[in-house]
Amino acid sequence: MLIIVEGPDGSGKTTLVNDLSHAVVTPVVDEEGKAIKNDKTGWEHNDTQAEILHSGPLKQNPIVAYEMRLKNYDPFHDIVIADRWHVGELIYGPLLRGSSQLTPAMKRHTDLLLVKLGAVKVFMDTDFETTYERAYGRGEDLIPSQHARLVWDAYQEICTLKDNWLPASRFKLNVIVETARALTLKAQSLHRFKSYVGPINPHTLVLGGQPDVPRPGQAVTPWAFTPWAGSSGDYLLTTMEAAGCRSYGLADCKDTDIADLWATLDFPKIVLLGVEAELAMKKEDDVVQAAITRTLEHPRFVQQFKMGALHKYGQILKEAVNG
Repeated sequence: MLIIVEGPDGSGKTTLVNDLSHAVVTPVVDEEGKAIKNDKTGWEHNDTQAEILHSGPLKQNPIVAYEMRLKNYDPFHDIVIADRWHVGELIYGPLLRGSSQLTPAMKRHTDLLLVKLGAVKVFMDTDFETTYERAYGRGEDLIPSQHARLVWDAYQEICTLKDNWLPASRFKLNVIVETARALTLKAQSLHRFKSYVGPINPHTLVLGGQPDVPRPGQAVTPWAFTPWAGSSGDYLLTTMEAAGCRSYGLADCKDTDIADLWATLDFPKIVLLGVEAELAMKKEDDVVQAAITRTLEHPRFVQQFKMGALHKYGQILKEAVNG
């Protein structure tokens, strides 16, 4: 189970995180499905305890901070609650350092990863006056008080229902927990597909041939098109974001059972990127190959040999992915 709690300082994140850490623990039940009560310690629970991750001002690469920390997350066994995650960098980064280190490509990839992992995203939509009084009443000093409204407004804009955030004031604790459990079941079905990032039922499955070779200082990640600076993943996701591509998932052909993934994702159409992906798909049966609608140049090739073609490549991607 994975729950992300976002919101400005003073909005009640820590209180909700602590409440959730108790609510997500599953009680031990008897043969009739009734919770077992222990007279000395209260209700008996399983041994799985929630791990609480805190994310403060960014001090490392955003991919390391927001993706690599979840590399070993297992939806079958782990319970993780994050007290703030990547949205905070988009808001506090410009105020603290003049710009955010989280690029649009990184944000999109992190969003796709969180969807794949079955994360529930909860937004603390506490009113501004209460948030301000709590934060500065306890001596908040991360940002000047005159910027408090900017932070509050930014969270209101970013964390909206259209991006699948649950406003904390409108959803009771048990609803958040049950939603998390339901999404965890879906995440379990995707767990075996290591390179895949995206939803359980995308409109389009975008396939590359194999992962980029990391540059010195870059960690090896299992996910397709991880947008390290200067990588083909960075180029691809920057282009797709600018072009307005919607409802897609990303995977690599070389380390994924494509037929199994395609069926698990409920048979989306397939777009291939590059010669390696095209050759790999020739090994698949006719049914899977029939789902291929376009084969496009790999972003690595466009990036290296067609400088200035980003806009045109974006339009081609948009037509292929959204069409």
